[in-house]
Amino acid sequence: MNAGLSGETSAGALRRAAWVLDQPASLVVLEVGANDGLRGVDPDTTYANIVKLVETVRRTRPEAKVALVQMEAPPNFGKDYTTRFHATYVRAAETTGVPLWPFLLDRVAGVSRLNQGDGIHPNEEGSKVVAATVWAAMEPALRAFANP
Repeated sequence: MNAGLSGETSAGALRRAAWVLDQPASLVVLEVGANDGLRGVDPDTTYANIVKLVETVRRTRPEAKVALVQMEAPPNFGKDYTTRFHATYVRAAETTGVPLWPFLLDRVAGVSRLNQGDGIHPNEEGSKVVAATVWAAMEPALRAFANP
């Protein structure tokens, strides 16, 4: 089930977590915070929200495996911010012990031929690259369910 909302921040995801986790789940993939980076949210706030999200999943669905997807901030807030934002995900994964999956838009972000006119969202060709990136992380996780 895809429970994402366009424009949602990590705080919004945290507010909706209990409702989303009302569904059974074996694997919960947290792909949150991209809009935090677009809006310049303090990376410490994003970190705290991610950690709380992982805790919420573990409390609500203790049988579920959890994975976190790396997000990146655009360079317009400066190198210090983008470095801190990137590190937020590494730190959250280390703190919670969840695997950190690669940035969804790896090899797509900033490549105009792979994005729609807004320069942010992948077009059809870019979406194929995103799907391959996600599958490279997801396939081993799904195989682990088949071969416990």
